[in-house]
Amino acid sequence: PLSLWKALRESPRGSATGPTGWSYELLTPLRQNTDEEGQRAWEKVANLLANGAVPDACRAWFGAAYLGGISKTDGGVRPIAAGGVLRRWMGRAMLTQDRDELASFFLSHHQVGVGVQAGAELAYRVVDLALAAFDDENAAALFDCANAFNSVIRSIIFEAVRRHFPRYLPHLRLSYLEPKD
Repeated sequence: PLSLWKALRESPRGSATGPTGWSYELLTPLRQNTDEEGQRAWEKVANLLANGAVPDACRAWFGAAYLGGISKTDGGVRPIAAGGVLRRWMGRAMLTQDRDELASFFLSHHQVGVGVQAGAELAYRVVDLALAAFDDENAAALFDCANAFNSVIRSIIFEAVRRHFPRYLPHLRLSYLEPKD
């Protein structure tokens, strides 16, 4: 079963609502005021969404997002998309359920940004200790902090998910492969 209610408890408050206008704050009373039968109904919905079982009429809506932009110092624009809370909640539930497995997988590939609590701080501390080990003050570290989201080949990501985490593929397809108006 999905970690639906844990994911809702851990969801960031004040996040963007996406096209539906739903927020995590709006969903919180579901857990607090829904009886066991109602919670089981939401869990059935969550499992359908996790398996990509969404009616055709709702598919584009499920993956839709508000698109905005933030001005960059070089004059460009950084695109920001705010997807629907329902989709983010379901994704969060799936990832919460497999948090330890995901952390182990990504750590084995030297990635600390997914599933590793305080991963960025951990990376900073490791580099700080390594640099402190040099008596020579000419030691330096270079970080690649580019926003790679729009520069990756998504077919490679889908193939990696299919190979390593196939249970996420239906939700990923539903979120990213459906045409949006």
